[in-house]
Amino acid sequence: MNRAKKKIYAEELKEIKKKLEKRFDCKITSNKDEASIKAIANVLDTLGIKNKEEFMKNVAITIYKTIYLPFEFGCLTIDPLRQLELVAHELEHVLQWEKEGVLKFSIDYLTKGFASKSPLDPILPDTSQC
Repeated sequence: MNRAKKKIYAEELKEIKKKLEKRFDCKITSNKDEASIKAIANVLDTLGIKNKEEFMKNVAITIYKTIYLPFEFGCLTIDPLRQLELVAHELEHVLQWEKEGVLKFSIDYLTKGFASKSPLDPILPDTSQC
């Protein structure tokens, strides 16, 4: 992909992100900052996930109205369509949190194993450059 095209894609993805955050009253962020890591670590402890570092490199997670991605949204080393598919899937969880409430959604998610069954949550390509 040439440089000019990459810039256009990056700008389009930033606009899409802003519109999605406004429409769904949520935040789409990377899981790379310290506050995000702490929030996610607490959830992973609850899920019994031991290898948190590996998990966070490969999986998106939604906690109420915050979607934590294992990359910066708009990073063009990952296919833009794949990024949008993943965010669309995670937005479903934002809606589930709202509809079912924090307690019911959390219990269902933990007890019915939703975390491990998503068809849109396969291992992502190397996100270390994003």
